[in-house]
Order: sequence, then C-alpha cells, then structure tokens
Amino acid sequence: MIKEYLEPVFVTGTGTDVGKTYVTALLCRALNDWLKAGSRGVVRYYKAAISGSANFFDSDAGFVIKNAGLDQDIATATSYLYREPVSPHLAYCNEVAAGNMPLKPSMAEAFAACAHVHDSCALTVLEGSGGIYCPLWSSPKYLSAAVAANAYPSADAGASVLQRAELDDCCTICDFMHVLTKFYRGLKIVVVADAKLGCINEVLTTLQSLKHEGFDLNRVAIILNHYEPSSLMQRNNVGMIESLTKVPVVATVGTGQTSLELSSELRQFFSSSDPLPEDSRRALFQISQGLKWWPQK
Repeated sequence: MIKEYLEPVFVTGTGTDVGKTYVTALLCRALNDWLKAGSRGVVRYYKAAISGSANFFDSDAGFVIKNAGLDQDIATATSYLYREPVSPHLAYCNEVAAGNMPLKPSMAEAFAACAHVHDSCALTVLEGSGGIYCPLWSSPKYLSAAVAANAYPSADAGASVLQRAELDDCCTICDFMHVLTKFYRGLKIVVVADAKLGCINEVLTTLQSLKHEGFDLNRVAIILNHYEPSSLMQRNNVGMIESLTKVPVVATVGTGQTSLELSSELRQFFSSSDPLPEDSRRALFQISQGLKWWPQK
C-alpha cells in the first residue's frame, strides 16, 4: 500500500528570539487551512525539546497548537519539556541536578515520536530550538568544568551529576535534521530570520552552514519576521538575500501579524509528496528503535 505524505517541513532560525515559534504558528494555520480546503488531510506539529516552560499548555507546542487551530493531542507535540529557559542540553542537566530526573533524551525516542506524528497527518511541521547547531543533548565531555563549577555547589558535585546523566554524545538540531533526511525521502527547510539590521549576514551564515552540512539549498526557503515594508533597509535586505543566495524569501511577517497568505510560490514549495510504502516505513521505524545516537558524518 502507498500512502501519500507531503514532505516534512523543518522550521529553523538564524538564532534565538527571531520569532520562530510565532512564524511557525502562522505557517501551520495557513498550511492546515489550505490542506483541509482541498480535503487533503491535516497539519500536525512536533518539536523535539522545549525549554522555558513548566507545562505543555504554556510551552511553544501549546502556543502553536492553539494559535494554528490544530486538531492534535498536545502531549504528542514534544518529547522533552524543561522549565529553565536555556539550551535543552543544559536544561536537562540542571533538572537532573535538581533531582527531578527527567526522561533521558535519545535520538530513537525523538525520532519515534516524530514518526508517530508524521504518520497521523498529511504534513508534519517540525520546529527546531534556536539555530541549527543548538545542542539538543550532550555528554559530560562537551560541558566545560566552568559550566559545572558555576551551575552546581562545587565542581566535584557538578561532575558527579553530569556523569550520572550518562548521555551518549553531543546531538544538535542539525543532527536531528540529518536523521529525518535518512528516513524520509525529502525534507523542506524554512529559515526564519529577523528583518533587522544584520539579517543579511545571519541568513547567509545559516545557509552556508546548511550547505556545508549537505542540505540542498533548492529545498530551502526564507521567511523574514518583524518586517516593516516602509523600511528601505528591510526591503533591500530581501533583495540582497535573494541575489546573493538564490534562495527565495517566500514570505515576510510584520509585527503583530495574525495570518500568513499562502502565495502560489509557497504552495508550490510545500506541495512535493513523499510516497513511501507503509511496510518500508514500518521497517525504518523498527530500525530507528535500535539507535542510541546518530553519527554526524
């Protein structure tokens, strides 16, 4: 049996606080309305790790599902939820230090949760944390003695806590994206950037990193947030980005904007299907259960 899936969409940012979650919610609503209007199914959302929230409803996942109007169990939208608003790898270690003993993160767990969401809808929109090199989790060797000394009562206590975490290796958002490209035939990437002064450099740096990591820039699109159409500088940013990279700026989002129009260019970008026999998909899913980590190269 062949089931038609649209290629998953991964929303990343040029960094933290560019409004990625806000843009993701607008994008999910627009795509969901588009697919439902054509009786093609629904959109669902997944973000592997979320920090800075004590519960699902107040988290990024809660914001996206509520504001996009998605018909989705909020508990399926993320695998790891941390209270502290820091990088997920450090938030996990700090929760262990506080004795909360959160679920130990793993690539197999994150992929299995993502696969469950993907198999329940026509289009999965995934959101990363920060930029593409934001660590999702990390082994003690990647956390410096300085961090341990500052975060815990003593360096010895910090080292002991980190050792108990027993993480396998360092995994970044980029590594998770590589896993997705291994198990799905296509992955579309949307880069969200703030339209402010400096965004040309930030966008080009992110695109160069994606290219260096082996991602096809023909499958990448850009959305500029906090865009002011009256600003000559910001209008120039759009032209310069497209001229220098040949990657399209497919949409701009103004401050406080509550909807996103799906232009013909956007609909074309998201329309590619990912046909894969369900028995093959199940086999890939079973393989994923044996993963403890995924090599970067």
